[in-house]
Amino acid sequence: MSPCGGTKGLSTLLRLGESLAQRGPEYLSARTPTNAERGTIMMWGYGYEGWGWMWLIGGLVLIGIVVLVVVLVRNSAASTAKTTASTPQQILADRYARGELTTQEYRERLEILGGKP
Repeated sequence: MSPCGGTKGLSTLLRLGESLAQRGPEYLSARTPTNAERGTIMMWGYGYEGWGWMWLIGGLVLIGIVVLVVVLVRNSAASTAKTTASTPQQILADRYARGELTTQEYRERLEILGGKP
């Protein structure tokens, strides 16, 4: 196999050479040949001229955004839980207020916790 890409690549190069010879040297200095004129295809192992990398970077950005949202939601939930945390005495007082405990049970348990009735 030739470095030009086989028979097809060689024929493309010959056509390109003929085309450039007909146009003259001023055409060569004015512009560079396009991919189609060179006989190359848009894929060089990275997708369509780098689109593969764009998908990878876009996916990483999307994953980063999802992780950031999850972390923020968890932190806000944790801070809310911290502000609503009650002491054992407060929980006991709430249960007494709801009628779950009798006065004697409330006083006994409060004494065990070290509080004063």
